[in-house]
Amino acid sequence: KTAEMGDKISKKILKEEADEAIISVKTVVDKLGLADKEFDLVFVGNVFKCEKYFKSVLMRKLKSKFIKINFKSLTKKPVEGAIKLALRKSVIF
Repeated sequence: KTAEMGDKISKKILKEEADEAIISVKTVVDKLGLADKEFDLVFVGNVFKCEKYFKSVLMRKLKSKFIKINFKSLTKKPVEGAIKLALRKSVIF
């Protein structure tokens, strides 16, 4: 909120955090071999509510690195995805 109200330090922090998030995403993308494939990135957390100084910066920079990336908002609780993944990987006799 303070960044949107014009606080210069808040703006700087959010832009730096966007750059850090890009490094994290790039690391995962590289390890999973997704750089040239289509994949989804799900946004989770309140920081993504800051459109101008975080979310849009992050999206623009990631899209320039990974043209096939799709951005999604979280629609279900993270635990639901974990349960679905566990069920898919389990073998029930």
